Amino acid sequence: APHVAAPHVAGPPPAALSAPEPLGGTVASIGHTPSSVPPAVEVADSTTWIAPEPPPPAAAPPPPEPRSVTPDADALVPTDTELGFLDDPSILDEPGAAEGADLPTYVAETPEDDRMDAIFDDLMQATWDYREAHEFASCIDEVFLGAVITAALDAGRVLTDLTSDGTHHFLRFVAPDDGSRVLLRLTHLTGNLTTSRVQGHMASVVVGYGERMARFAEIWAALGEERGSGLVPRDTPGAMVIDGDVASQYVYAQVRLFLRIDDYVQRDWTIDYHRLSEHIAACVRALRIHLVGRFG
Repeated sequence: APHVAAPHVAGPPPAALSAPEPLGGTVASIGHTPSSVPPAVEVADSTTWIAPEPPPPAAAPPPPEPRSVTPDADALVPTDTELGFLDDPSILDEPGAAEGADLPTYVAETPEDDRMDAIFDDLMQATWDYREAHEFASCIDEVFLGAVITAALDAGRVLTDLTSDGTHHFLRFVAPDDGSRVLLRLTHLTGNLTTSRVQGHMASVVVGYGERMARFAEIWAALGEERGSGLVPRDTPGAMVIDGDVASQYVYAQVRLFLRIDDYVQRDWTIDYHRLSEHIAACVRALRIHLVGRFG
């Protein structure tokens, strides 16, 4: 095929094509005037225009693991254990710390020393008494609950149910010989130190006694009429109330009492089980007489 020469296109002179582009020029296309050239910068290697990245910073050492010390909410300053003093073996290097060495004994030198020591002892004793009073007010509810369970078990009854909703404790005991039931609902009324110091440690105790009745349908109908009258509310303190359980066919007599827990649980945590057992037995006896007297 015949050779066809490419058409000649006008363009910049060869010098313009071969001339190197000034360093730093911002030429968008050939034929435009470049912008002003910044001053030349001497570099060690003309092919390395991007500065090397700085080395990454050294990793910070991990924080020390916290000591497994249970914090005391009432502590104002760290204890020796929290500060690690008890874990420091250098303590044993102190004079007098060796085994068998006689440690110095504090002796008051002046009457003023004796007076200040006595003041500090009184402050410490008052602190211990206040703390023990708080512990007694917060724990006496559980102690009284355990005492009631023990007294009922000593009377020959079997604990078949125990539940709590955070405010009330519900208990059910059954006598193995005749199947009679004793129901209890315990409620601590003075759960803080301030109230208990004014009123004492008080509890609301609902005691119920129940037996399975052969004429349950007849009794249940009569109880419905009594509830409809509204003469005696079910939770009235000091009032005998009759109720029934349709599922088990049991009829119950119950009464709500206010008891002073201090009569059974002493400040040294000793419990008068004899007195508590007598009081529970007296309540159960009275409820049984009332129930049997009404429905045979």
